[in-house]
Amino acid sequence: MKQNRKYLVLMGLFILIHLGKYSIDVGFSLQPYMLLLFGYYLFHLREVVFEKTTEHEATMYLFYLYYAFTGVFSLFPASSLRIILGFILVICCYLLMKSLIAGFPTKVIEKAVANAGLLFNGLSLLLYFYGLKQLGFQLSSGGDEDIRMHGVLLDRDYPRLIGLLDDPNFYILHNTLFFAYYLTNLQTRNNRYGLLLAAVCNVLTFSRGGLAAMLFIVVMYIFIKRVKIWTLLKTFSISIAVGFIVSRFTNFNIFGMITDRMTGIGNDGGSGRFEIWDKALQYFLGSPLVGIGVFNFSDYYLRDTGKLKYVHNTFLEVLAESGVIGISLFLVMLAFIFAKLQTGKIYRNAPYLYLAYFGILIQIFFLSSIPNEMFFLFLAVLYPYIIKENFTSRIRP
Repeated sequence: MKQNRKYLVLMGLFILIHLGKYSIDVGFSLQPYMLLLFGYYLFHLREVVFEKTTEHEATMYLFYLYYAFTGVFSLFPASSLRIILGFILVICCYLLMKSLIAGFPTKVIEKAVANAGLLFNGLSLLLYFYGLKQLGFQLSSGGDEDIRMHGVLLDRDYPRLIGLLDDPNFYILHNTLFFAYYLTNLQTRNNRYGLLLAAVCNVLTFSRGGLAAMLFIVVMYIFIKRVKIWTLLKTFSISIAVGFIVSRFTNFNIFGMITDRMTGIGNDGGSGRFEIWDKALQYFLGSPLVGIGVFNFSDYYLRDTGKLKYVHNTFLEVLAESGVIGISLFLVMLAFIFAKLQTGKIYRNAPYLYLAYFGILIQIFFLSSIPNEMFFLFLAVLYPYIIKENFTSRIRP
């Protein structure tokens, strides 16, 4: 009964971590998954285990410590202080996540990932169609104003899926772990259904960076596992056929929308990203060593342009706000994680984590995600695979 209760907490974590839009604003975002973790361990304090710190975790802590320290030099210290408190909270939650997940065998973790992915994507798709129904199946906002209704965002001429989240660009990031798991475990019918569901939800976000990341990890998986392309085509054939039928008999021309979205990057400057990136580089050149200070880019940009914007590129965000020292620590952290994936033979025995890592890297190139709960969840799920003997014993010579 104790293990069943703990498994429910694990499932709750994998679901509630996607419900950030239902967070409580206390100067920073207090999210549902945080309340779950603190609530559970409040009554099970003896179960908290501070696992061994790996090299990539030590580098991560050092990076966040230095990143927080740059707030000393910031022009807008209130913004820096707010995100520093957020860092402390998220890292505490990471330690609790790691303690919880490390207590399960890897097969149980994978079962939870598979079940949570079905629930996450299933509910998101239902909310999407319910939102469209509430809007009378209107597929365009009719102007520059965005319209949100339940699981759909009308962004100019695109009905974009947001599901349980509030941003379509972050949806695929949250779905990466699930998509990669289904892709690499097509032996069962449920996982094939899960892949179709995840793929449909990803496509309906119309997120260019996210879709590029998903295409990359599919090609990468075919390469590293020598998967026959026909195996994947059979899995995707139903969704492709349904897409053609829907496009033929309704005004929901999904293939036309995808084509327009992908080819429009030159016309809209990557939704204004190129201009923002240029500004981030200017701020970096103005203070190349230590940067402008943690979480100060938006305030600088608002001061200079009158618009409140994020960098939409985690690497440039770190570079502008923490300078050469900060970006160096950040890249070293990512390099240590990659080294763990290689030395732990993760690409062979848990390829979904290997693919998810590269999918996350591609997406944070187009998103501001410091800190991001999905990155910490990825690290917490990875930990048992690189530490536990029950996993290393599965490595084939």
